[in-house]
This record gives sequence, structure tokens and C-alpha cells, in this order.
Amino acid sequence: MKHKGGFSLTEVTVDKFFHDWLDRKKHHFTEKRLEWKRSVYERYVSEFMGNKVLGNLTKPFCDGYWDYRLNYWKDPKRKKRIEVNEKRIGAKGTASRVEGACKSIHRGADILSARAV
Repeated sequence: MKHKGGFSLTEVTVDKFFHDWLDRKKHHFTEKRLEWKRSVYERYVSEFMGNKVLGNLTKPFCDGYWDYRLNYWKDPKRKKRIEVNEKRIGAKGTASRVEGACKSIHRGADILSARAV
């Protein structure tokens, strides 16, 4: 499946799609907001699905993201970050903001798929 732009949707990874999307949308955000989006994506999304090809994402795989995300800070090396950075404790709003970012990525992927020839 190919996008009108000529690239294959079966070859675009989530990481590439995200960074290309962010580059196209950067004029909508302040530099501080861009950096926040990049860092949240790198921390919470890229590790789980960044190297996956968009065309291979399935609902069960994406549903598994929420288990990963809910248990993110339970991992021993990540838990240690909480211990040294108390302001991370109770950052409950981050999960909902990450969900919003994921929905934006999915909407963009849906748009690309709809434009595929």
C-alpha cells in the first residue's frame, strides 16, 4: 500500500511517522511544547512501539500499550527515577495526555491510509 507521496505505509515505523508528523505540526507549538511532546513520546511510546511498522499495528497490540503504560513506573529502573524525583509521583495527567498524543498519531495514520492508492 502506498501513500500519494510515494512512500509505502508498510515501511513507515511509528517513530518515523511521529517525528515526521511533529515536524509538519511544529509551527502550531511553542519550542517548550515541542520538546515536551518529544520527551513524552520517547519515554512512554517509542520504547513500546516505535520500531513497529504502521501497517503491522493491530488492535490487540495497541491495547497492550495501556498495560505497558500503567505498569511503566513499576519497573525497578524506572521506579528508582521516582525515588530521586518526587515531582513524578502523582503525575496522573500524563497518561491522559499520552493517550491524546496516541490518538493524534492514529488519526494521522488513518488519514494516510485513506489517501493510499
